[in-house]
Amino acid sequence: MASEAEGFELRARRNGVKVIEVEGLEGAADAIASHLKEGSLVAVEGNLTVLKVMLGERGLRVMRLEELDPEALLRVGGAAAVRVAAGVLPDTGSVVLTGSSRAQLITSLSDHLFVLLERGLLGRGADVGALVRRAAEQGLGMVYVVSGPSSTRDIEHVLVRGATGPRSVTYLIGVGVR
Repeated sequence: MASEAEGFELRARRNGVKVIEVEGLEGAADAIASHLKEGSLVAVEGNLTVLKVMLGERGLRVMRLEELDPEALLRVGGAAAVRVAAGVLPDTGSVVLTGSSRAQLITSLSDHLFVLLERGLLGRGADVGALVRRAAEQGLGMVYVVSGPSSTRDIEHVLVRGATGPRSVTYLIGVGVR
């Protein structure tokens, strides 16, 4: 019988999410850099200052998510956002993110989304109600769920990625990635 963590990863992969095991923030920085072209724009959450430096050392242009002009993402191709999961929904392979409407907009406009997950989150589901209350009480902004890359099928059943959000979603799972 598969563990809850394995079940979560299986469901995430079925949703089109890449799941990568990493060792700490260095491993996360290596994984992100390996998926992007040198010079790509990367929007990083403000609490990930160390990761911002590591990605810059790997040839990426890094800005704090909170400071990035959303229109800049529309002018450049291949931009990425790096977010930290507030929780997971094991039954669906989804992650819960919190943040301002600007953070959600930057996340949605990015071509690539990388979500950092502590391994310990996988064994327990998120109490979405508690996350919403905490977000409201602490002024954390909105709570939203990401289940995989944006996609739709046209009338001829041709799959279109990135219709209303990231073309690719990658979960970076490991200890010390937060």
